[in-house]
Amino acid sequence: MVYDSACKLFLDAKHLLSSEFNINVYEVKASAYSYGQSELLSNLGIEHQSIINFSTTNDNELVKCYGCSKDVKAWVTYFIANDLTRHAVVFIIDDFLFESDRDDSSEESEIEDVYICKYISLLHEFGHVKDFINQQHIRYADNKPSVDLVRSEAFADNFALRKMKNSSEPLVKYARKVMAKSVIKRKHENDFCRQVYMETIKLFNEEKLIQWAES
Repeated sequence: MVYDSACKLFLDAKHLLSSEFNINVYEVKASAYSYGQSELLSNLGIEHQSIINFSTTNDNELVKCYGCSKDVKAWVTYFIANDLTRHAVVFIIDDFLFESDRDDSSEESEIEDVYICKYISLLHEFGHVKDFINQQHIRYADNKPSVDLVRSEAFADNFALRKMKNSSEPLVKYARKVMAKSVIKRKHENDFCRQVYMETIKLFNEEKLIQWAES
């Protein structure tokens, strides 16, 4: 399929992934993150008895930077419980600024970049959803929820990269360039981001990642 707009690319991916995983995706304003988690869910009418909190041995202060580089900061996933069921709720920020390095930046290209970033964000977050379902690095067995944040972020990045790997669609190729550049750039942020990068290239070919970033 050839997409005539990045908006359609994002909306189609949102529909397909939501249907595949039976997960709702909410587009919210960045200001919504000033609410507490439960307040945000309640404001959107999302029923939940509790929000699952995961224990981790990772440094939470360093973790906060991941996914918040100046060019990509658009997502979050909550895991909630109702009776005996546990499921994910995906949020995508609708009104964020994307700092593009295009030479031909224009109002039209800026709008396109926003949807490209939302598309990347969506793929990454559904990587977390799949991880949660598979109980690989995000686990809740035996009522002791825990997460390996390094491996879970690497898993989500790998999921997103592989979703774009075989596409010849120009907008998808541009999206994977944006993501590849961001993944490579983040490894210099701090030790946590470096660990995520090293784990990511165990799952995804580093030469391919560099090739996409430089394309």
